Amino acid sequence: MLEKYFVLGVFAALLLCIALLFGSIVVCLRLRHLKKLALLNVLRRQQLMLGRRYFSTYLINSAINRLFWRFSQKSHAALADLVGGRTAKAAAYFSTKDKPLALLLSAHSDELPPVYQKLYRCRKKLKAPYKIAAAGIAHILFADQSLTFWLKQLKKQHLSLALQAEKSYIYAITYLQEGDMLSASEHASAALKIFKKKRYIFEEAKTYLLLAEIYRISCVNDIAQTMLESALKIFQEAKLPLFQAQTTALLGMLMLFENRFEEAEDKFTKALAIHQDKLLKADIFNQIALLKLARKDVENALKTAKTALKLHKQAQNNRGIAFSRQLIGHFLLSLEFPQKAAAEAQKAAQIYQKQQNFSAYAESLYLQAQAFCKQEQYDKAEKILRQILDESELHSLNFHTANAYSLLGLIYLQKHDLSRAKALLQQSLHLEQNHNRCSGLATDYANLALVENLSGDFNAAAESQKIALEYALKTEDNDLIELIKNAENHK
Repeated sequence: MLEKYFVLGVFAALLLCIALLFGSIVVCLRLRHLKKLALLNVLRRQQLMLGRRYFSTYLINSAINRLFWRFSQKSHAALADLVGGRTAKAAAYFSTKDKPLALLLSAHSDELPPVYQKLYRCRKKLKAPYKIAAAGIAHILFADQSLTFWLKQLKKQHLSLALQAEKSYIYAITYLQEGDMLSASEHASAALKIFKKKRYIFEEAKTYLLLAEIYRISCVNDIAQTMLESALKIFQEAKLPLFQAQTTALLGMLMLFENRFEEAEDKFTKALAIHQDKLLKADIFNQIALLKLARKDVENALKTAKTALKLHKQAQNNRGIAFSRQLIGHFLLSLEFPQKAAAEAQKAAQIYQKQQNFSAYAESLYLQAQAFCKQEQYDKAEKILRQILDESELHSLNFHTANAYSLLGLIYLQKHDLSRAKALLQQSLHLEQNHNRCSGLATDYANLALVENLSGDFNAAAESQKIALEYALKTEDNDLIELIKNAENHK
């Protein structure tokens, strides 16, 4: 009799274990489904908003985990809001329970500067996940100094796998800005591996885009294209048309850099057809303007850039206004209007300086210096270039510092100070080698060959010219290749 009860007890326990196991599987599947819905709905709502928005799968998942296991009416309502992509309403639930999380959830739909300022004020009390999120927002806002601060805060902290990936991604961005392509690639690849494992599809796609930029700058265009296509596939499968359009336009830019003009035009046309976002349309018009410039149609390039500027003004998008003015400055310089080019560059520089986008600020200053050189106002140009070098002491300005040294070298060449010109060009070369930027290396070696030739060091000039051509061929920039070949023929 006891044996019978024992068997029944074991059978009942087994049934209970099966029921619990089945129940836990159902709960886990439901939780995963809710997280996926929230991710897609937040991203789809963000596509309806103007401006750049922050997004973090980790924070969305963390909020859902906390709401899912609470059984009050308010928590259920907040969960429904978050799953529906209404992050601001979900944030209200956490406003008294976890203020930093409430702020970061609202960052998915609200203007970023006010959110970031509130986060920064409570920086000493923030947990590691929130510090990483703050670093991500600092990057979006081009707050380079703050980004460095947040990364220092994270050095000794233990992080989960997902947060390690977020940190590696941010480090990859900083290395890219500094021109260290090898470190940028290593950190981005490490982040990508974890994002794929964790099924963070948006961060995975974002990392593919970052790797594409790293490989493009490193002149490995075939891998850059593969990275862009991988990101595009994710956006297509997730049905995120704005991101599809942006990535399609980036493919067009890559093809433009490779002088595949017909394919580039096709990609730009497709991107415009995929999504009608005003800011995206303005950005693509700027890209089309660059295509027209590459086709030597400078006047129409200028008109297209002015149309883009008008759209950015209508949207009150200062970032876009600055970039359009910068492009217009380049086109005016090509059309031999250096005075107007300098004025546009100055307007762009003023906006970038206010935004603390120091890399773009340096680029606009460099354009001003080029315009002054065209007017043979070498002292004014040198003053501007020295300003870039001063900024480089405070901020990582990537290849802009190298550009400044290079143009200074040419200014001293014009002044017939060959030894100073050579020293400045060699400083530029040193930086370009660290950046592994083929176009910069090709130009510097060609200029160095000119200085060496004028100095009577013909063997060194021949070697520099040879290296210049090797780097130019890697860029696939026909104009640059032709320029260096012509310089070699006219020695």
